[in-house]
Amino acid sequence: MDIINDLAGVDLNLLVVLRALLEDRSVTRAAQRLGRSQPAVSNALARLRQQIGDPLLVREGQEMVPTSRALALAGPVSEALDRIHGTLAPPPPFDPARTDRVFRIAADDLVACSVVAPGLAALRHQAPGATLELWPAAPEAPVEALGDGTLDLSVGVYLDVPAPLAWRDLALHRFVVLARADHPAIDGGLDLDRYVAAEHVLVSSRGVVRSVVDYVLSTLGRRRRVVLTVPQFLAVPPLLATTDIIATVPDLVAASLPESAGLVAVPAPIELPVFPLRAVWHRRRDGDAGLHWLIDRLSDPAGAQWKV
Repeated sequence: MDIINDLAGVDLNLLVVLRALLEDRSVTRAAQRLGRSQPAVSNALARLRQQIGDPLLVREGQEMVPTSRALALAGPVSEALDRIHGTLAPPPPFDPARTDRVFRIAADDLVACSVVAPGLAALRHQAPGATLELWPAAPEAPVEALGDGTLDLSVGVYLDVPAPLAWRDLALHRFVVLARADHPAIDGGLDLDRYVAAEHVLVSSRGVVRSVVDYVLSTLGRRRRVVLTVPQFLAVPPLLATTDIIATVPDLVAASLPESAGLVAVPAPIELPVFPLRAVWHRRRDGDAGLHWLIDRLSDPAGAQWKV
């Protein structure tokens, strides 16, 4: 059975008229209720009779009395219209205080500490029944997972956002050089020669040993020596505290460090691009009020300290 073909020639608006007629038992009252003229409702009743093959309502005195066929239709028609109305009605406003929703976010360790953590207390206060699940982040925006609902949101440095996805910049960040406070290369100022002569650690989730830093250096005819790669930013500070290795990292890393870490952040001696930290989601979720509430929480003043 092909329901689309079967219903293609049916005017479903007639079912609204039929329900009004069965409830009011009067063409005049039904017309008033529907905001239509009496001739228009009479015409609709004639079309219903032809379509269904039954008189549906017959006059007895001053009232229109439903036939047995009409009485059999009354319940299913009312139920069908109620379901259509419920389906097409706008969703109720998102109420964070009442939600028990699980939000799934792809985020790396840096995003978890610098974006999610600062606003977590406020989020828990506003939505005590909500749950956050942080999933491993990928280097590229996870289009498929966002599209099929596996993920609600992904937060990262996504410079080229694919067309199916929408995005919002949560903050703009710059690179800094992180080293232990008494590192000889920064004593008196870190210049380019000292920078390239130092040993470097590079954060790479894919094991790639080149980054934008190396590209910029190559345009200057210079090259640094990467002696270590690690998969996460939070692995960097302990490695710097007891060695002469330095790291060129987002300012978020430096901002999250306690004074007891014994590390300092200084400007890089080369001009490196400012990069956006973006929240991305699938465009089919644009109407999701709960999702946009979450994005607002990640963008609100609780995280303003990280913006530059």
